Amino acid sequence: MELRQIRLSDPEALPLLHGLSGEYERRYGSADEISSVDVREFEPPHGVFLVLLDQGLTVAGGGVRRLSLDTCEVKRMWTSPDHRRNGLASAILDALETVSYTHLWRHRCLYSTVLRHRDTNPGSS
Repeated sequence: MELRQIRLSDPEALPLLHGLSGEYERRYGSADEISSVDVREFEPPHGVFLVLLDQGLTVAGGGVRRLSLDTCEVKRMWTSPDHRRNGLASAILDALETVSYTHLWRHRCLYSTVLRHRDTNPGSS
């Protein structure tokens, strides 16, 4: 696996954005959230976006964007359905935490809906 910092406009982001949009559609009926934040907010110095590549294929990723001088928000966390339950989301989150400290963002927040859902993988619990 290779961890890579990218821009959301890079080709490596397409599988993540497509997969995340599909999940939003299925779970919430809309993928409007994807376009709610300007992609430039995930580019330095305002933010960072990371992906994990497995043999060149994007299998997980996520980003942080600055909310204030010492606070950032975690957004766009996603793992390919075929690669879930392997700790990849935790690896991305750990890497984002490390990056946030280098930018002096001491506080991180993650907003989520109260809607609980089951994983969309067949056979998951």
